[in-house]
Amino acid sequence: MKRKILGLLVLVCILVACCFCLSIGYAEKCDHPAPEIRPYLDAEGKIITQPSSGDAGVWKTTGKTDYYQEPDGHTNSYYSKHKRSVDFVGECQKCGEPNVTAFYNFETDEHHFLVYIGYDKEFNSEKWQCKECTAYTTPFHICRAPYIEPDDKTPQQYLSTYKDPFGDYHQHKYRVRYICSICGNPQWKDVEGPEIPHSFTIYTGYEWSDGKTRSADNINHETRYFRRYECSDPYCNETFDKETWRSYPHTRGKMIEGTEEKKNTIREKDDKKHEIMYVASFECSLCHDPFQGIIWKEDDHVHEFDMITAKMQPSTIKSVKIDEDKHLKYYIVDEMVCECGHKLYNEVFPIPEVHHFAPLEGTGIPTGKAEENNQDPGTHYIMYSGPCACECDMEHPITMTYPGETKKHEFNIGIQGYNYDKESTYLRTDQYDDKKHLNIHRDLLNCVCGAQGLGEYGLPEEHKQLAPATCTSPAVCKCGRTIEAARGHDYDYDHPQKERGEYVVRFNCKRPECIDYIIHSHNYENAKGATPVKTENYQKGNNNTHKRRYDIQQRCTCILGNGKQCTASIMAVYEWRNETHSFVNNGQATATDTYSQIVGDTSQHNRLYRQPKKCICGQTKTVTEWKKRSHSFVQKGETHGNCVTPSIIGYQCSKCLMDKTEEGDKDPDNHIALANRYTTVTKPTCTKKGSGYYPCTACGGKKTTTIAAKGHSWDSGIIIVYPTSTMPGQKRCTCTVCGTPQTISFR
Repeated sequence: MKRKILGLLVLVCILVACCFCLSIGYAEKCDHPAPEIRPYLDAEGKIITQPSSGDAGVWKTTGKTDYYQEPDGHTNSYYSKHKRSVDFVGECQKCGEPNVTAFYNFETDEHHFLVYIGYDKEFNSEKWQCKECTAYTTPFHICRAPYIEPDDKTPQQYLSTYKDPFGDYHQHKYRVRYICSICGNPQWKDVEGPEIPHSFTIYTGYEWSDGKTRSADNINHETRYFRRYECSDPYCNETFDKETWRSYPHTRGKMIEGTEEKKNTIREKDDKKHEIMYVASFECSLCHDPFQGIIWKEDDHVHEFDMITAKMQPSTIKSVKIDEDKHLKYYIVDEMVCECGHKLYNEVFPIPEVHHFAPLEGTGIPTGKAEENNQDPGTHYIMYSGPCACECDMEHPITMTYPGETKKHEFNIGIQGYNYDKESTYLRTDQYDDKKHLNIHRDLLNCVCGAQGLGEYGLPEEHKQLAPATCTSPAVCKCGRTIEAARGHDYDYDHPQKERGEYVVRFNCKRPECIDYIIHSHNYENAKGATPVKTENYQKGNNNTHKRRYDIQQRCTCILGNGKQCTASIMAVYEWRNETHSFVNNGQATATDTYSQIVGDTSQHNRLYRQPKKCICGQTKTVTEWKKRSHSFVQKGETHGNCVTPSIIGYQCSKCLMDKTEEGDKDPDNHIALANRYTTVTKPTCTKKGSGYYPCTACGGKKTTTIAAKGHSWDSGIIIVYPTSTMPGQKRCTCTVCGTPQTISFR
């Protein structure tokens, strides 16, 4: 057996050596140019590049294999990264070898804890394993520190999106990585994001109409269209069809009979005729709603031009005489408009006019008469006489009286029989000389043209004063001339009137008709030899002192307008002096709820009172005082006495809480019994109580007690009547102690 095993080992060694020699010999034939590998990873850690070579077409990748290993062979999650290597398998295009291997090593790569492997009860956390290597998270999270809450920069993986079935919002689900605040241990959790309302702002370009129409107004109808919008969130493909209505003019169909109505609006049709507007109701061929439309029909009447509104100017054609009253005058009409809007331009029309005679230049002579100008009130014409001719017949003038230049009325001729004194109106008075003035009146007068109007004239009158002269006003005439000058004031300086306090006085004018006065301000100074006088005026100070005012006599030093010395005097403030407060009781004292005990005094205690006090200056304060008051005892408890010892009663003052005790009466019935020496006097039966006593250890008396009755002890009894379905049975029982019988019912 040993020989067979040894032979097999030798055979295996020979085969391995042959394979090695063959591989060396084949490598010597082709060097298999190694590719230059530049892979990089995507968000899930996958390599997304293929190896390439500087020699194009030499290398062709057919597969790859990933290998993962924790640093130094560790598998706990304290290390946040693992080692990674990738083997690429390709086909050499140079020699045709199909299994040429190249590899690339990553120094470190982060774990991807995405595989849930259970729940760790010890650490009260989920266990997640890296999807590439054997490292897992929670069991080796030794520090047990809290995880850092993720922020906007925390890596996260989008998982899915939940859409509200009513189309109001969507909600994303992410896988977020939490990092330990101490050791950096990662932990992935599935987190649901907030409910995000849909934002349908991306137009998909899809639009359609269902053909539904509705009437908008008398001109347009609306057709319904739908536009499809998509949610702006890249992970949400929810769509929304937004309704919109577009306006289109009504399409005129057939006219509704009996709705045609004529209007007063016309328009031009051609050079001879115009059209009249009619309003009728039509049915829209799309929405079938009625709407009003306009129809124009030809009118039989020709154009009618309004000469009043025509724009025209005289032509150069000479006017032609028709008769003694009228002639034809030719005008060039610049523009004539018909009511329909049709216009004619630069047409010559003859228009009959009344003769207009104009005086020949340089031939008129004034007649000495005047006529009132009705076009311009307040003026008249100066009348002239001379030859006048019309433009249609300048060769045959006639003599006429005509108005010439215009002048204003001059009313200066009195009307015969008019009473100037009664009817005239006084206007003003003008000065004339030193003795007289003129009273100007307005009266009804005649103009040279015969028009009547108001004019002015003056009547002389002697000067008269309107009012006698006063202190400030002279005596004047109504014409404004001064008859007597103002007299001036005469102030009464001997009788001053108080104006404002002691420092300002008033001197009135002596004349009874004058109410004028002057104001005089005293200039007081301390009188010679005056001493300060104590007053009853005080000012509040601090808690200890107040200020008291002292006055002094002062005299005025002014000289009055009559040259005399002012005799006014006052008592003025001299100074404020500090004085100590003098407090007196200000009302009744107020009792408080504060008490204190008096040692050794069981009849009284002290009670605290607050006494308000006030000084003469107005300063107030409150002081506290203790006053003796009687106790108010209430019973708090009692220790009962017995046959020898009296009771003890406890009392407590309800105010100061002082305690006291007093002896009460003895209780002759309250003995101190000897429990183990009870003597029975009468034994109890089934229905009667027994009695007995204890001997008292204090006074030798007895403490009598009662013993409760024992009650009957019934036997099982004998059935007298058996129960039926409707009636209960009866049983006779007997007490086993005293033999008393009893009948009871049973079922």
